Amino acid sequence: MLREPFERLVSGYDDHYHDCGKRCHGQDLLYYGKQIQGIYLKFLLGSAKMREMHYNASKLVPLAVSRLEQFTFVGILEEWDLSVCLCHALFGYRRGMPINAEFTAIRSSSKHNAITIQVRSKQLRQDAIERARKNYHSMALADRDIYNAAFQLFNRRLNQYHNRS
Repeated sequence: MLREPFERLVSGYDDHYHDCGKRCHGQDLLYYGKQIQGIYLKFLLGSAKMREMHYNASKLVPLAVSRLEQFTFVGILEEWDLSVCLCHALFGYRRGMPINAEFTAIRSSSKHNAITIQVRSKQLRQDAIERARKNYHSMALADRDIYNAAFQLFNRRLNQYHNRS
């Protein structure tokens, strides 16, 4: 299940600097983003490729996408309901029928409004997020390319399944 890279960034930051740990404690959102850029490459290629990634991230994207295409199921968080249904259709859980609990937000973040970008008001927080968004998109191009490929793969598989039934 992949998530839009910037949304993943904000969520991970709110979740105590997920995938970064103590070196990100007390840092701002953009610093955290620099530390986790290329996280989808790491997931798909393994940490042994990390040194190579910093020099050739764009050259590693096709390899990461080819690995992603080997997965039986690829879901997209922003398309949660369809992802759940596709998963059921592919693997035949409960005769393909999802249960209501799968469509319930069981881990929604109450911390999202309390993000610690060292700002007090919601407007300042939103401004800080927008500044980070502009910079992060140019920084995390490999993650963006992998996410876009995953989204296309998800839609192709959704259409393939729909055309079979």
